[in-house]
Amino acid sequence: MLGMALTGCASRDLLRQVTTGLCLPNARLTGLAAPCRQVVADPGFAMLRAPGERQHFILVPLRPLRGLESPALWQPGQPNWFGLAWRQRWYLSAWGQAPVADERIALALNAPSGRSQDQLHVHLACLRPEVREQLLPLAPALDEHWRALPKALAGSRYQARRLSETQLLAADFFQALANRPPYPLPDPRLSLAVVALPSRDASRQFLLLAGRAGSQPGDQGSAERLLAADCQGTTAAPATQ
Repeated sequence: MLGMALTGCASRDLLRQVTTGLCLPNARLTGLAAPCRQVVADPGFAMLRAPGERQHFILVPLRPLRGLESPALWQPGQPNWFGLAWRQRWYLSAWGQAPVADERIALALNAPSGRSQDQLHVHLACLRPEVREQLLPLAPALDEHWRALPKALAGSRYQARRLSETQLLAADFFQALANRPPYPLPDPRLSLAVVALPSRDASRQFLLLAGRAGSQPGDQGSAERLLAADCQGTTAAPATQ
């Protein structure tokens, strides 16, 4: 039902209508969040599977919030939607043929021009293998300062910095990012992605990528293009520091 509703739909408000008009009432009345997979009342989000893709999930806040261009996203008190999406990564293993290692997972938020819906939603999926091959050799030289990556990834230019798991899960993630932004915020051209890095211990590290629509011809600001449709073939890589 959800796939039929969203695929090819001209309405940019349909995702919000589905989550708040169908998933939330169904969860309250029956305990089943159909057509979503889950509704979490506090802080208020729904999880659903991307139409037509087995191991690609979307976290959607239940509150009205357009996207990265929304000033409200960067204000104190806004939940950390990226951190919440990371905590839902178990969905990828539940819907796959084998457990999915954390180091294969990535999150993405698209710019307005790179998305079809005007309700903020975080994509949760595995990183495309060719993108991982480009990123891993660059990771050792990256730290907490923003640096422009030397080559485009999936047709877009990005700046990148390191991120610890503590920083990713922090309640004030977006406020902290606003204090050290890659570009002046809010930015209607901004897209973001979080990529998990291989690790030999429990101190998981990530790369935070920031792109801008129009960085080069054909770039619509779709960080989602970094993600694979499923986790088949996205093999684990050697650990790095």
